Amino acid sequence: NNGGIGVTGGATIASTSTALDAGAITLVGQGGSGTADNVGIQVSGGSQINTANGNVRLTGTGGTASGETNIGIQMQASLINATGTATVTLDGIGGTGTQFNHGVNIRNVNDAANPPTGVRSAQGNVTITGTGGEGNNSRGIQLGAASEVLTTGTASIVLTGTAQGDNTDILTFDAAIVTGK
Repeated sequence: NNGGIGVTGGATIASTSTALDAGAITLVGQGGSGTADNVGIQVSGGSQINTANGNVRLTGTGGTASGETNIGIQMQASLINATGTATVTLDGIGGTGTQFNHGVNIRNVNDAANPPTGVRSAQGNVTITGTGGEGNNSRGIQLGAASEVLTTGTASIVLTGTAQGDNTDILTFDAAIVTGK
């Protein structure tokens, strides 16, 4: 359980300026070595990343382990909310291990829609790129359990998932919502 960056326990990271040159939010996380759960970036527990016009970029790489769940970027019961022109970019690479080493995993806990989990954007494009790591069921991008990726204005959504071997590139399940222009 050697994660890179953890935004947990209801924490908030925010770029509060509404100026067009507002400060960006950039997180780069690398999971460590250990038996399992070496996540590059973990955003969970009701935490939020909020911005109006400052772009958001998360780059996470899962760690090296003999076990499972070495995910590049994992979001659970958390939200990235871009209310202005900010773009949101997630780039995750799964690590090594036996299984569930997803590039990007967005899902709620207990398959519930409350709190909302995922990415919301008004005017800025959303780009999610995930490369699955080694092992069974290691997807490029996994969206599930009442998660959402949506834009409410003119922004577009681009999902690009790549998995190794017979694994699924992009998997959506259990009421996942992807809505964009």
